[in-house]
Amino acid sequence: MARHYRFFQPITSFVVLLGGLFLFSGIVHADDPLFTVHGVKVDVTAASAVEARTQAFEKAQQDAFKMLAERLLPQDEAAAFVPPPGTVISPMVKDFEITGEQLSRVQYIGTYSFRFKDNAIKAFFADKNVSFTDIRSKPVLILPFLQAGRNVILWGETNPWLGAWGKTDTRQGLVPVQVPIGDLADVSDIKDDEALTYDAARLRNIVGRYGAGEAIIVMAHPKWQDANAAGEPQGLDVMIYRTDTGAPGFVKTLSVAATDKMDAETIFDTAVRMTRQTFQSDWKEKTVVSLDTRSNLKIRVRFASLREWSETQKVLRDIPGVSALRVVRLAPKQAEIELTYGGAPDRLRMALAQSDIILSEPMSGYMPAGGYNTPASAMYDLYMSRPPEPAGMTE
Repeated sequence: MARHYRFFQPITSFVVLLGGLFLFSGIVHADDPLFTVHGVKVDVTAASAVEARTQAFEKAQQDAFKMLAERLLPQDEAAAFVPPPGTVISPMVKDFEITGEQLSRVQYIGTYSFRFKDNAIKAFFADKNVSFTDIRSKPVLILPFLQAGRNVILWGETNPWLGAWGKTDTRQGLVPVQVPIGDLADVSDIKDDEALTYDAARLRNIVGRYGAGEAIIVMAHPKWQDANAAGEPQGLDVMIYRTDTGAPGFVKTLSVAATDKMDAETIFDTAVRMTRQTFQSDWKEKTVVSLDTRSNLKIRVRFASLREWSETQKVLRDIPGVSALRVVRLAPKQAEIELTYGGAPDRLRMALAQSDIILSEPMSGYMPAGGYNTPASAMYDLYMSRPPEPAGMTE
């Protein structure tokens, strides 16, 4: 049975209180999974079981911090990153959980999960002048098609590529994934032979059913050394397609070789790991920022009621990178605000989109609240869903 611990360290005498964030429906939300690391495995031998366990916890903290850095930092900086000692890491840990452990007289084997304090982590990297990302993508729905000879398959136990994706930890990473279970509704929405000829409306059905932002098609082409095609393939070519523009859009081909395998991975497990790493790297390139980069944006927010206005403010303050929100002018159905944000407007636009908020392109020459004595400046419009259609555009 897993054991959960609120973090307490006698050396620094602090206690972490757990809490949540109150949003639209009054639900208490869990902490951002972006700063939670699961599956940290340690194996330590020492003079005694007690000493082994103490050393194992120290190592688990550092390993978890390294895994978090690899998630948030650009690839070159993550590769060179050396985690600080446990005395530095401990104050940044909110709590931890032991999900499995084995002990002998001199050995301790354990598996941990750590939740880190997001603001403490951001402050740590900012102090080190390290760029990082704190924006997590909406989940993506993975559709793993397998090219089997002249046939392409998606559903069923004869697709080991689908099976490998079914084993992945969907909680981890900047780009969380959803893997379809292949029930009757799934099979009805997209069939084995519809990898690149799917019906857009039915694809939207399956994407919505899994709560994803979009579907990504990952088509695997196995490679064997001989023509018999027996056993596990020696390699895979994975072709990645996006679907968010209505038609399949080719992104890249990822080549996976048997030499890329780690531990007891199959070639399909390795391809899943490398494909997910590709997702993370691409996302980081779009969202990484240094905290010394700041944008001050003037934004017009329209709303139907005071409750909607209140909810909008709560959501905006919770957007990663937003450090200040000031209301400049408030009218019955709209407000003008100034938003201070870490990064460029395009990065803010991407962060808002993960919460289904649309930020328009800037409109120049807008007269701000100060009237004619105040210089004109760019103004952005913000919508909680999509912009209203102009008059005369309805069917």
